[in-house]
Amino acid sequence: MNESGDNALVEDLFRRSSAQAVSALVRRFGSARLADAEDAVQEAMVRALHHWPRRGVPDDPVAWIATVSRRAMLDRLRRELSGDRLAMALAERVAPAHAEAEEDALVMLFALAHPALAPEEQVALTLRVLGGFSAREVAAGLLLDESAAAQRLVRGRRKLAECAEPLGAWREAWVESRLEAVLTCVHLIFNEGWSASSGESWVREELVREGLRLARLVARHRTTRTGASLALLACLEWTVVRLPSRLDPLGEPLGLAEQDRSLWDQAARARGNACFAASLTLGSPTAWHARAALAGVHARAPSYGETDWDELVVHYDALVAMAPSPTAHLGRVVALAKVHGAERGLRELEALREDPKLAELGTFEAARGWMLWGLGLRDEARVAYRAALARERNGAAQRYLGRRLEALEAGRDPID
Repeated sequence: MNESGDNALVEDLFRRSSAQAVSALVRRFGSARLADAEDAVQEAMVRALHHWPRRGVPDDPVAWIATVSRRAMLDRLRRELSGDRLAMALAERVAPAHAEAEEDALVMLFALAHPALAPEEQVALTLRVLGGFSAREVAAGLLLDESAAAQRLVRGRRKLAECAEPLGAWREAWVESRLEAVLTCVHLIFNEGWSASSGESWVREELVREGLRLARLVARHRTTRTGASLALLACLEWTVVRLPSRLDPLGEPLGLAEQDRSLWDQAARARGNACFAASLTLGSPTAWHARAALAGVHARAPSYGETDWDELVVHYDALVAMAPSPTAHLGRVVALAKVHGAERGLRELEALREDPKLAELGTFEAARGWMLWGLGLRDEARVAYRAALARERNGAAQRYLGRRLEALEAGRDPID
């Protein structure tokens, strides 16, 4: 093996096996040992880089890393503890069977949803521990500087240590009390990938894929397979239907009306259909069902012109009633404008201006500009689009709005 090949192999294995190894160690030694578990896995990776070029890659490299990580963890305990305390710490700390790896990851996901952790700390730790992201990659994925990302990770680990809880077995109370936090965390990861809040790329596909992977993990396990978790998975599957056509060949954003639907992922659409149908058999509809239904309307539409905007209004009404948020309100107003016209949309939009969080969004002024454009109020529309550009932090979204502004100033008809 050459050096570059060795490094690539170890990096790939880190992504595939570090989450499994860390989750197994934390489940067996407790959430207070998260930092030790991460260090032990990192030590195993370093040993792999040192030994494999000389001795060859083992037949099961993932199992090798798990074994070496566990030994490194035990060495740490031996240095720290002695006598009866060591015996108690080591009791029943056997290696997990391969079949337990998925459950280890789920237990870890729910541990990271501890109510003492702020949502942004949950997201950062989930990417670090379960996604196998390095601290630098966490920073890049969340568009933070490295010091800010490091602070989130340190705070999260400290809080878990202060609120240490045994993780050896599932507790039904966790599913009841933390499932919503877990689903929200997964949704936040996916959404940051789908529409990056800042940076130069509109789509961060690694976060989209990680959010989808975690959603599948939750929805497929017998303990956490609920109507809500299946509805979230349906929402994400129906959303990624559009991923292949969301950017042009230069990586620039395309609106729904501009996308080539022949490129859409029909397998993802079928998976979304199956997940949503299953979700309806497991309890009452939730806000996740409303979000999924919205994504499903777009995924099913054969063309932009055939989008069922009336159905979208119905689902937005349900979402606003169950889980009101600035983005839900804004989406509802845009759908209303498509059904009842720009004048009705503008009235509804102005009524929302009192919400400071919504009024600060670039998407608020962009929607307003589009409606004013539709009414022929070009000067006012120009002001709104410029306000949207000033508030938008994502470079690709700025360029997208800039193209709309150029079309407006060139006297073209409104572009959806």
